[in-house]
Formats: sequence, C-alpha cells, structure tokens
Amino acid sequence: MKHLFVFMILCFFAACQETTDFLENAKKINGVTLVTDCMVGHPGSILYAEPQTLLINDRYENKLMTLADISHNYCIRFLQEGNGPDDVMPAFRSFVSHTNRTLGVYQFQTGILNQYNLSDITAENVHSLKVKTKFEIKETPPAAGIVPVGRYFIGNGMFENGKVHLYDQSGEYIREGGAYPFDGENMDAQSRFFAYQSYIASDDDCKFAIGSAYGDNLEFYEVDEKSNIVLKKKYETRDARFSMQEGMIRLEEDCLLGYKGIWGGKQYCYLLFSGKTFAENNHKTTGAKYIVVFTWDGKFVKSYETDVELFSFCTDEKNELVFGIASHEDELVIMQFTL
Repeated sequence: MKHLFVFMILCFFAACQETTDFLENAKKINGVTLVTDCMVGHPGSILYAEPQTLLINDRYENKLMTLADISHNYCIRFLQEGNGPDDVMPAFRSFVSHTNRTLGVYQFQTGILNQYNLSDITAENVHSLKVKTKFEIKETPPAAGIVPVGRYFIGNGMFENGKVHLYDQSGEYIREGGAYPFDGENMDAQSRFFAYQSYIASDDDCKFAIGSAYGDNLEFYEVDEKSNIVLKKKYETRDARFSMQEGMIRLEEDCLLGYKGIWGGKQYCYLLFSGKTFAENNHKTTGAKYIVVFTWDGKFVKSYETDVELFSFCTDEKNELVFGIASHEDELVIMQFTL
C-alpha cells in the first residue's frame, strides 16, 4: 500500500506539472496551394481570413494590399504606394481588428496609423477608399509596431523605459510596461530591442502576447481596468546568442530561432515557431514549420507541424483553417491547411 500511495502522489504531481515542450506531440498537417486568376506579387504577410476571402500585404504594381476572393477567383488591389495624403510607403506594419472590423496600417518610421473599414474594401469602392481614422503616435522614437487592445493600443519599440507602451485612441502615451528577458534590462535601448525583437498580437479585448524572434521568450499580458499592464504568464528557457557590431545584431551559430510570427484570434493566440539554430536554418532568420496554440492567459493548448516552411500565417478559427505564405519553386505561394 505504501508503494501504491507513493506512486499515486508521483502521478498526481506529474499530471499537474505544466509542459514547456510545445513541439513534442505536434500534429502533422499538409497544405494545398491556392490558385487564383490574379497574380501574387510580393506577399509579406497574411492578415485576415474569412470563408473564401484573404487579406494579404502584397506589393503589386504600386498597390500594397490585396483582398483575394478565392471562390470567385479575383483580387482587389488597394492602398496606393506613395507620398500623397492617403498614400502609404512600403515600410509599415498592419493588423486587423475583428471586433471593430477595421484594417490598421501603421507607418512606423513616421508613427502614423491609418485605419480603414473592412466593409469599405470592395470592388466598387476600392478606387475611392477613404481612411476611417488617422493619428500619430506622439512620442520619440515612435513604436516599431502596434496592435489594438480594447480601447487602447499597445506598442513595442526602441524605448528607454519599458518593453511595451500603452496609448489611447489619439496616440497619446499612457504608460510603460513589461521587462526585457534575461540580461535585457542591463542593455542599452537599441541593443536590447534588436536582441529581443518580438512579434505582438492581441485578442482585440484586453489581452496581448509577445514572442521573441531569437531565443525562447514568450509573455502574456492583460491591460486591467486601471490601464495597468499586468504580466499573466511567461515562458523563457534559452537566451538569444548574439553580439552587437556597429549597432547591428550578429547571431551566433547556436542562437535559437524562436517565434517567427503571431496571430491573434478571439479564442486563441497562435504563434509560428522555428526551434532551429541559426546554423541549422542555413543562416536564414525567417521560416518555421510549427504553429503553437495558447489561451490568452498563457496556457499551452496544442501544436501543429506543417509540411512546408511558412513565412507568415493567419487562422480562420471558425472553420479551423490556417492560411500561410510558403515558397514553392523559388516563388511565394499561398497555402491552406486544415487543423
């Protein structure tokens, strides 16, 4: 009986112990290439998916965005490249707010955020598409990227204080939050930003997550009722391996390539994870095969392994589909996976 009791206690603790090996039981999924009558230009990211419709950051003939209708095989090109009042330069970050049904285009070099109604992006309106709201992130340097979090925006950047900054709906700074992992707090702002550069996404409500591109650092936060940035969960087991040379990061051969993309759904947070070293990935910093799924409180749910490397992805949660940008015969293609 004594041995049985000890065995039961060990099993209890083993069951309660939270896993940090997110890739161990990854489900393998195979993709199919989507073909449309319209050409794919230079797709950088997939932002949003609805049944038979994809919103893609795709530079093509001086247009920077594409709305692809898969079922009817046509594309709507919009967002003019240029310096005009409503034009956008190619260097930008973008997001889609499911709750507000808006597309956000953030020009991080100037701190300007344009927002558009998704319902206005139609074949009839595309040539007269108007900006819904436009404002500037009012601090120097501006955030490198931002996403909506409820009635706020959260941004990460090369800040002197804080890993992330909170802004109101007019771009005014509210407060800082978060801390850099490992020895990051002892580094200068530029070095730690490059060393722990991250992808950020939210649930559109009050929660957001940040995953580091190098090393193994993943953090889940909540913005509470008093506008405080509260850390809810953190995973970090392996620091980035790098050196700084003339203000630029230089990865070591054994530097772990971590999170290579993030997408926020209403139910789950999805992250694209590499798990290779810099040397194992042929000295490339992009591309990954694992999609790791968490609740917005930071609890690991499940993981998938795709049959090809993805460079960007998004999820159709309702229909349990993943859409990704992959390379095929030296060209970038859009692929669909069933979860």
